[in-house]
Amino acid sequence: MASPRPRRTRCTASAWKRARTNLDPRGLQRILRGREQDEADYRELTQARADFIRRVDQQLAGFDAVLMPTTPIIAPTFAELESDEAYGRLNLLVLRNPSIANFLDRCAISIPCHRAGGAPVDSR
Repeated sequence: MASPRPRRTRCTASAWKRARTNLDPRGLQRILRGREQDEADYRELTQARADFIRRVDQQLAGFDAVLMPTTPIIAPTFAELESDEAYGRLNLLVLRNPSIANFLDRCAISIPCHRAGGAPVDSR
C-alpha cells in the first residue's frame, strides 16, 4: 500500500499556494523566511526554547504575574506604515513585547489605560 504522505503533501502544498494569494505581502515575506531553516535548525531552536522557558519559569516561580506594557509605543497610523522600511521597523517594535509572552508560552491580556479621546494605550 502506498504511503498517504505524498498525497497529503500535495494537498497541503495546494492549500498553501491558494492561501499565499490572500496574505499580506509584507507578512508573507516574514513567513517565507522560514524556508531558510532546515530540520536541524528547527530541532535546535525548539530545544533551546524549551530550556529557556524552564529557566524563566524558575526565575518567576514566586510571582503571580509579570506586568509590562503591551507595546512600547502608541500604535502607528496607517500613513506612518506606508514605506516598507518604516513598516518593518515599526512592526518589529510593536511586536517586541507580545513576542516575549508568545515565545515563553505565556498567556497575556491587554488592559486599555488611555484617557478618553486619546490614542489607545496612551498613558500620558
